[in-house]
Amino acid sequence: MKLEHLIAVGVRLFAISLIIFILQNIATIITFYLDSDFVLENIEYYIGLIILSPLLVLWLWFFPLKIASKISGFPAIDPEQLENIQYKKLLETGIILIGIYCLYFAIVDLFYWMFFWFLLPSDYSYADKVLTFDQKANTITTVLELVFAVYLILGNKGIAKIIRKLRQY
Repeated sequence: MKLEHLIAVGVRLFAISLIIFILQNIATIITFYLDSDFVLENIEYYIGLIILSPLLVLWLWFFPLKIASKISGFPAIDPEQLENIQYKKLLETGIILIGIYCLYFAIVDLFYWMFFWFLLPSDYSYADKVLTFDQKANTITTVLELVFAVYLILGNKGIAKIIRKLRQY
């Protein structure tokens, strides 16, 4: 098994968990939409998310090896050479898989806060009166989680280099 195959498995698991999350949110949106007392503002955002999310899942599901090879940037390794693989490559693969795991939770939180903000009245100056300090902090934390997850995936070589240097001490 190549290292790209390990990352591809992580990508497919990410797609499965993302589709479960999408199905949960579609049920919530339908409930809000069917409630006659509730006026859903910015319905085009919800429709866009409902359409684009499954497309993302399909792309992740049908092209995991292509995504894995682009993320990893590793040269092709024969399965027989996997036993002799360098610690450096395994560390980078592990960091990518941790990044995919973190990306899932960051996207889940991002969807939550996007829905939350879209439910606010269109005048965002009203948000200061409605949102608590904790909710504002959680929104900012979600953005930072997303940045961190993307950095783990795209900056895995630099992180691995720092870890190797720290292990030398």
